[in-house]
Amino acid sequence: MADDWAGLSAQLGKMQQAWYVAARSYWSVFDQNSDTATIVAEDGSTRQVPSWRAISGALGSKANKATTLAGYGITDAIPAAGGTVPGQLSFTNSIAGGSVRQNGDIGAGFGWWRTAPSFLTMLCQQNGAAYTLWRADSYARSLANCMVHARNYDGSAATVQYRVANGADASQGDALFEMMGDGTFTVAGPAGGSNVTLSREGHVLARGLIVPGAYTRATLPAPNGSPSGIAYISDGPNGPTHVFSNGQKWRIPTMTDL
Repeated sequence: MADDWAGLSAQLGKMQQAWYVAARSYWSVFDQNSDTATIVAEDGSTRQVPSWRAISGALGSKANKATTLAGYGITDAIPAAGGTVPGQLSFTNSIAGGSVRQNGDIGAGFGWWRTAPSFLTMLCQQNGAAYTLWRADSYARSLANCMVHARNYDGSAATVQYRVANGADASQGDALFEMMGDGTFTVAGPAGGSNVTLSREGHVLARGLIVPGAYTRATLPAPNGSPSGIAYISDGPNGPTHVFSNGQKWRIPTMTDL
């Protein structure tokens, strides 16, 4: 019985020592009146570190908080400009200005777009691969994304492609909008074929019907304001018909039944 009491007493002594070490270190770190904290190890050795008051005060007065944290030996913080952050950044809430916000002025002229500072930059390392710049998801499915592609080699026209979900999965046919560096804009079908193409010269190719605006004779715009324009009127001389402007008058094409 005496041995049992001696063992129990020894264990209680160790527990008391551990509690004392933890409590002393805790109160030292969060001492509101000191900028230095003393951390006590189980063997009784001590180490001086900045207190929470010192760290929070330094952060409150520093624009570059990452550098300040690194100065206190906290190296897992977001690095200074030019560094990298591995893994993912997650936001559980946001302020009115958004989850990620640029406050500094990084504006530049349109012609400087290749060298101007950017809010978001992605390095596309493989010319033959497409890279997702952003993607929007709901809890149930993917909604839309934006991808960029160098088109296989550095001298070619780059491509920016937007995809928007048409249903629960890709089998229902995503909408595809593609802008190329040669000035071509296309709207493609589920299989990727171009259904509507707009070139930088202004040419339009549509693989479906083109439906012009519907008017009455009284509501047609002035012909001199729409030279070469095409419209559809519901009250033509012989019923509904297409009309075109020669810049002076609206005319009805020669009517030939199919």
